[in-house]
Amino acid sequence: MHPLWVRPYIEHALREDIGTGDVTTEAILPAGTPLVARLVAKQAGRIAGLPVAEEAFRLLDPAVRIERHVDEGSDVTAGTVLATVCGEGRAILSAERVALNLLQRLSGIATRRATSAGPYPGFPCASPTRARRCPGFASWTSTPCGWAGVSTTGSAFTIAS
Repeated sequence: MHPLWVRPYIEHALREDIGTGDVTTEAILPAGTPLVARLVAKQAGRIAGLPVAEEAFRLLDPAVRIERHVDEGSDVTAGTVLATVCGEGRAILSAERVALNLLQRLSGIATRRATSAGPYPGFPCASPTRARRCPGFASWTSTPCGWAGVSTTGSAFTIAS
C-alpha cells in the first residue's frame, strides 16, 4: 500500500484528534524525551493495518523507528507484541490514539472476515455480510487480509512503554 493513498486520511484524523496541541502530553513529557512503546494485542485476532499505524507515527516524527514483530495478516493471541515504536516521546503519545484506532478497526474487519468465511447455503459467495466501511479507506486496506462488515467495540490494542 502506497503511503500517499492513506496519508490524507491519517493527517485529517491527527488534526481532528490533536487540534491545536496535545495538552496532556505537553504537560507531562518534556520536548525531545525519547520513548520506547510497544503495540500489544489485548485480544486474539487477525492483524491488518500495521502500515497505516506506522504512517501515523511517521507523520509526527519522521525519524521514528518501528520494528514489526508480526506480519500483516498474521493471527495473534492476546498479549502478542505487534510492534515496537522508538522515537520522540511527544510525537509517539500524540499519534498513538489515531494509530491504535485505525489498527483496531482494520484488524477487527480482518478478524471478522477470517472467522465468518465459509460456504453459506443459498448464497453465491463465501460471506453474505453487507459491507460497512470507512468511505474510501477500510474497504481496500483490509482486502488482502479479509473483508467483512464490522464495527469494533472496546479497545483491542494498547500501547505500553
